[in-house]
Amino acid sequence: LLDSVPLSTRPKPLISVEPPWTQLFIGDPVTLSCGLGDPSAGWRYRWFKDSPEIPVSRRAALSAAGDRYTIRSASVSDQGQYRCRAERGNPSFGSELSDVLKLDVSATLTVRPNRAQHFAGQSLSLSCVVDGSSTGLWTVRRHVTRSGVQSVCEGAGGCEISPTTVSHSGLYWCESGSGAERSPAVNILVHSGYVILDGPVQPLTEGDSLTLTCVGKYYRNSPIKGAQFYKDGQEVTSSSGGQLTIGAVGQMDSGSYRCQRYSGEQSAEMWVTVRGSWSLVAVGLGLGLTLGLLLFIVLLSLCLRARGESQEYTHTHTHTHRADNQREIMTHLLFQVTAVPERPGTVTVLLHSSLNSRETKCPALSLKRVSSAESVP
Repeated sequence: LLDSVPLSTRPKPLISVEPPWTQLFIGDPVTLSCGLGDPSAGWRYRWFKDSPEIPVSRRAALSAAGDRYTIRSASVSDQGQYRCRAERGNPSFGSELSDVLKLDVSATLTVRPNRAQHFAGQSLSLSCVVDGSSTGLWTVRRHVTRSGVQSVCEGAGGCEISPTTVSHSGLYWCESGSGAERSPAVNILVHSGYVILDGPVQPLTEGDSLTLTCVGKYYRNSPIKGAQFYKDGQEVTSSSGGQLTIGAVGQMDSGSYRCQRYSGEQSAEMWVTVRGSWSLVAVGLGLGLTLGLLLFIVLLSLCLRARGESQEYTHTHTHTHRADNQREIMTHLLFQVTAVPERPGTVTVLLHSSLNSRETKCPALSLKRVSSAESVP
């Protein structure tokens, strides 16, 4: 009976996604919505993936309630084309199928031991993982301040770094063979001291639990009892037994953490990021505008200050943002700006960052892109 109703008389639902991006990474939560007017109108909803004839399967990581379809932890098997249809009445009257909404799920970088800080002289392994298994279709890359991007390893087996040194610290990510896709980047710090802060590698989502552990190099990775914890320079009094635990994190828990043992030895600082469902868009935009203004001021300042000799300015900026393809990347940007007098009244300003290189000639301040392969003197 449903197919006997002319299409012109059937309503068409609007399919949407929250958060509002379709590029996902392993473990990301996502909710699809099928909108068709008044929710109290008695509509029942059916969801289809890759075929308008076969409803989506039900499994533990999925939840279909009313007009919403939730994937609590994305896997590669969730990648595909989704459509929905609404039905009501007995016998059923059905809407048209919605337009297609395509979800893409990419690899993530796995670090073992699974922490952001590591002791020098030990070992760590890196691999690009899809659905729990290493994949040879992705390459582990690393950003190095002076020399740019390096390939660390590729292939299904990943790689092991042993023994680790301070020089292995840096920003690591997985990149597809075409270079078109990247996983969220991970900041790995190799510490030469005897105390590290064991914490999450990836950003947290509001509501997640957080446990930070103060670990000593010769404590067999056990918590240092009596260790003190600090957030943004202020002592945190709620720690116990060498661990700091927050049952459900919120935005205010984002910040810089470190720990200190009774003898005075400290870990390096570790930045913890807590992301919200919708706040990332506004925060990313705000940070982008702030960063743009900062660079403009830096360039202008250098142009005004350069008087016959080169001037150099270095700035490190850390933030979470959505790239052009709406993928989330945790980025640590190191900017090196050099002003070089070219001729009387004209100064060439070179900007080299972890993303690209640019140059401008003052006083116009019109940035011209140059090859990222060119290095700043």
